[in-house]
Amino acid sequence: MRTDSSTTTTATDGTFNVLAPAGDRIIVRVEANGFADALPIAHVMEGQISNLGIKLVPIGFTTTVSVTAGGTVSVLNSTARVTIPGNSLVPQAGGTPAGSVTVSLTPLNPAVDTNLMPGGLNGISIGRGSAQRLEGFGVLLIDIHDDTGVRYDLAPGKTATIRIPLGTQSINPPSTIPLWFLDETAGVWREESTATLQGSGANRFYEGDITRVAYWNADQVLETIVVHGCVKDASGQVVVRALVEAKGIDYIGTAVNLTVGDGTFSVAIRKSGQADLRVLEYDPNTFALVSVSTIVKVGPSSTDLSLTNCLVKQPLPLAITNRMLPIGKVGDAYHQRLAASGGVPGYVWCLNAGSDPLPDSLRLDQSGVIVGTPTKAETKTIVVKVTDSMGATTTKEFILTISELTASPLSIETTAIPSLIVGAAYNTTVIATGGAGPKSWVISSGKLPEGLKLDPASGIISGSSMLVGSSPFIITVHDSGTPQQSARQPLNLVVHASGG
Repeated sequence: MRTDSSTTTTATDGTFNVLAPAGDRIIVRVEANGFADALPIAHVMEGQISNLGIKLVPIGFTTTVSVTAGGTVSVLNSTARVTIPGNSLVPQAGGTPAGSVTVSLTPLNPAVDTNLMPGGLNGISIGRGSAQRLEGFGVLLIDIHDDTGVRYDLAPGKTATIRIPLGTQSINPPSTIPLWFLDETAGVWREESTATLQGSGANRFYEGDITRVAYWNADQVLETIVVHGCVKDASGQVVVRALVEAKGIDYIGTAVNLTVGDGTFSVAIRKSGQADLRVLEYDPNTFALVSVSTIVKVGPSSTDLSLTNCLVKQPLPLAITNRMLPIGKVGDAYHQRLAASGGVPGYVWCLNAGSDPLPDSLRLDQSGVIVGTPTKAETKTIVVKVTDSMGATTTKEFILTISELTASPLSIETTAIPSLIVGAAYNTTVIATGGAGPKSWVISSGKLPEGLKLDPASGIISGSSMLVGSSPFIITVHDSGTPQQSARQPLNLVVHASGG
């Protein structure tokens, strides 16, 4: 998982936090073994957390191709295909090609789920400087690399031929259509060439020539009208900053807009097309945007429309979002906040009737904080209840264990850290386990690249460097137990001249 600012990995529950620059269209690259790279677009506001639910698609087909001879790679049970001429592939960063490369193809059908569309549905046509909304007709993800992980591209002047399976809700797909590649830096599709519709029935596809190895899309510019409307809650109050989506019914395309101070919005749909309007909200339990309103069908129309009635936003179901409670230790202060989502905020917490009592010397206050200093080792099965401001309730069972205060061996789990690009912002955390109490970190041998620093309290290495090279060092962590424990780990931080 990486942005221009940071790199991270997902936790065991699939969640992640990654730093990103503020902007309307920030691309997040998500990589996992066996899956096609996902490239969702995030809207990031300065100093705020943006929520993003990501679905990964298994790679469609992978095979080895001779660089000298070239070859054709097809996805089983699909019309997806790429034909690569001999002696047409070169490493993206330059150098001598390997004898063979691995080619991966993954077709995506935007008619099934537009959220799988890398980069969204915005593109810049040839000769234009601004992005326009697109109507999708199929996507093909192409990745070529050698055994060392070096990515490959088509050499200057060389072309390959691709087939993108038709994916559409339109009953009359165009006979010719522009081909677009994904500009991963700008997070937008760029028009490059043209493809023709071929095949028949369920086996139709768009075929055309390409000049680069990239994410390819058969799209056409969406001619739009604007739908004006408003959003209110169940009590009739206007809702500000509600996310309204228009999703095509007889075309593949989406558009979103946030309501302003009076609860109104304006969102685009295809001219003479039909779309569903609804309010979306991020659900922390499913890590996805879900519908939280009435759904209104609009169109067809050749002119702008205004809704007669407002969309009505309903709250998500009330839920307790903590997955487990951390283990406490005898004599150590315990502090854990319970969290809820959905319902109508204004949550009040208590133990449910019939629940075990909390461990000795712990208490749960109405704001949802379990606090205290436990005096003995024990395990309790507790059931907590939350009530929202409208009187809705829900409960959840937790196991809360208090253990004896024993310090496990202190060790550093991190054995390698990500490299960085010269001039780019860097942020990574060295992880230690075991020990007792707060930990302190120090570079005990060697040094970090110039411009980077180690936070002695958290183990976070951050900053940026303008010097290319390799910096080996030894990092040491100390706990605050008695007797004090220490652990050391050799690491190496490499600063590259450019990405690859």
